[in-house]
Amino acid sequence: SSGRLYMVLSPEWLTAADVLASDGAAVELVTSGASAQLCFPSDWPRVFSTSKPLRALVNGTLRGVRCRAVAVDASGEREPASSFQRAAQLAASSDATLVKGFVVYELADGPRGCAFVAIRRWWNAAPGGAWFDAARPLVPGGRQLLLVESPLGERGEAAGRAGLGGGSFEAALRERLAGRPAGGSAAGGSPEAAIVRHTGERGAGEVGVAEGVGLAASAPAAAG
Repeated sequence: SSGRLYMVLSPEWLTAADVLASDGAAVELVTSGASAQLCFPSDWPRVFSTSKPLRALVNGTLRGVRCRAVAVDASGEREPASSFQRAAQLAASSDATLVKGFVVYELADGPRGCAFVAIRRWWNAAPGGAWFDAARPLVPGGRQLLLVESPLGERGEAAGRAGLGGGSFEAALRERLAGRPAGGSAAGGSPEAAIVRHTGERGAGEVGVAEGVGLAASAPAAAG
């Protein structure tokens, strides 16, 4: 019901503290000013069984509770709010509940299954339990998001304070992930050059996860 109240730390925007990865080099690539290409993990859900770095990130670093591939909501492309704001607003004004965790991407410009990045993100669950993400994706042009529910999805006080800075880190990150230098135009001058393409266009699947334990990657998505 709309009577529930969710305490949100701030008008939170992403900061560098919201980025984790399977290795330090991947964190540095995404949080620095360098150009980065991210994509939906290739060969999902099989990659969860074949990639040790992905399992270590989801099960260990993130302490993942549940992991699902969720379809991108096209209407979210026009959503100006951060995922933290948007998900909290929906939870406060509808029957949807708030889910906190990370969106996981693969580094697209390296060997497949070797390097992954997790960026803190909030989304919602419908009354039946199905997840949906109504916020604008960080990487344009994709069809799916790999979301991992995690106790680390809660934002720390330092990240919240930094997130009050008007979204400058998030805005710059979006520009780079879209292939545009900050304040500049798309690389090569064409719209296609601005899109970081997602891969792994298989049907949505869910992987049950617990700290140190990865369940069968072929497990079906939760009903609803």
